[in-house]
Amino acid sequence: MKTDLDMVTLILTLLIFGCLLPAVVMAFKVDERTLGDWLDKAGEHAQRVQNHLVSQGQLDLGQV
Repeated sequence: MKTDLDMVTLILTLLIFGCLLPAVVMAFKVDERTLGDWLDKAGEHAQRVQNHLVSQGQLDLGQV
């Protein structure tokens, strides 16, 4: 990524908590397609973490 990791983290946090995409585009001057790519990558990473920690028994969750 060409964008600073702190900026990406901030923007993803805002989007995850419900900040509207057009507001983020205007506030940070980041292309909407770029934000979509970041969200896709974040979702894929979250799925890999889920698979690694939960599906492979890395975490003992007991009853969920």
